[in-house]
Amino acid sequence: MSDVYDFVVLGGGSAGYAAAATAARLGLRTLVVEGGAEVGGLCILRGCMPSKALLESAHRAEAIRRASEFGLRADYQGADGGKIIERKRLLISDFAQYRRSQLEAGAFDYIRGMARFVDAHHLEVLQNDGASRRIHGRSFLIATGSR
Repeated sequence: MSDVYDFVVLGGGSAGYAAAATAARLGLRTLVVEGGAEVGGLCILRGCMPSKALLESAHRAEAIRRASEFGLRADYQGADGGKIIERKRLLISDFAQYRRSQLEAGAFDYIRGMARFVDAHHLEVLQNDGASRRIHGRSFLIATGSR
């Protein structure tokens, strides 16, 4: 016996979450399966968010260096690389926790585990707790990012 879903999303990153939330809003019985060691997806964990956090520190430093052009007095005294990295880690942790809470909020079903297709409409999911589930899906979105 398998659980039946209208829409199954493999991957709980930004694209997977957005697709699942939309499908659930449209009334589809929806499931997200996330198999990554960390939850959040590439954008939050290693791509967009980390790079933007680092770039913002650089932009602030540049603004301080150019303050006199705007009639302001400010002295640039250098950067503290450790504090910049710690700020980036904190932001990423907060974003990842928010994504986890969105996935777990109940708008759709959510399983942590690794999925493999058995056939065109069935998945076998080995859950992180060791249990195995068979999933029947009418349609699927593979949103696993670059891997």
